[in-house]
Amino acid sequence: MHMLMGVEIGGTKLQVAVADDLGAIREIWRATVDAVSGGEGIRRRLADEIPSLAARFANAFGPLKAIGVGYGGPVDSATGTTICSHQISGWENIPLARLLAEVAKVPCVVGNDADVAGLGEAERGAGRGVRPMFYTTVGSGIGGGLILEGVGIHPGAGLGSAEVGHLRLSPGGPIVEEIGSGWGIQRQARRALEAGEDSSLSKLKIEEVTVPAIAKAAQTGDPLAKRVLQEGIDALGFGLAQVMAIACPKRLVVGGGVSLLGEDAYLAPLRESLRRQTFAPYAHLVDLVGAELGEEVVLHGAVALAKLGRFQAG
Repeated sequence: MHMLMGVEIGGTKLQVAVADDLGAIREIWRATVDAVSGGEGIRRRLADEIPSLAARFANAFGPLKAIGVGYGGPVDSATGTTICSHQISGWENIPLARLLAEVAKVPCVVGNDADVAGLGEAERGAGRGVRPMFYTTVGSGIGGGLILEGVGIHPGAGLGSAEVGHLRLSPGGPIVEEIGSGWGIQRQARRALEAGEDSSLSKLKIEEVTVPAIAKAAQTGDPLAKRVLQEGIDALGFGLAQVMAIACPKRLVVGGGVSLLGEDAYLAPLRESLRRQTFAPYAHLVDLVGAELGEEVVLHGAVALAKLGRFQAG
């Protein structure tokens, strides 16, 4: 009997999951990221909490065996080194796997949070038993993870892969993330309002023009809201169509805050957009579904990474 731990390091949240040797999460410790203290502050917090949690649950689950981490930024998966963070300072070229391994005296594996979330959905969520599977998270940005049979997360050359949000919609044009992310959808709507376009959204303060507000207005028939939301959906549909052409997964799992708009407002229109834009012989080979694991998806993936004990098989 032994214990596994999964860690999520995001732009605003910090979570540590304690799991049994089967990978089932039994306890979660949560904290809010202190941006002022930067990456160094987060690492100090983890250096305190991980040994404390290991000691606290040792009698119930046995000694800690391994740690998996889902990190909110680009990672060198072979060495467990963070490249940078787009939200928090102090994460440039940090050997995170080595630092946490030294603190906890057990192996540690680090991956990008979108990749790790994909592994979570593949092992315990909407992708159970289906390979290849592609996961995309649609929130303030857009990330992706390709999960392969016998390999787990496909790491590319080592600095990540499956960055669907960074596909360009046209030569020299915007990337998918700039139009299809939550931030992108909000920005498009706010720009249209500031340019004087007529909309029921003009009754709101500009900071209140959020994705849920845009979706609500779209459901009432507001032309601006409908157009902006559909443009965001079509941008992601285009990106996922390129994923289909290259990797042809059996299932596409869509998570993140924007996906919580639900089946009618988001997933069904995205499914139709994907069908229109996908290479025709492949269009019937994939199903697109919503993610199942919610706020704990990265933790489930991080625990699965710890259980594997490596980023990639072989």
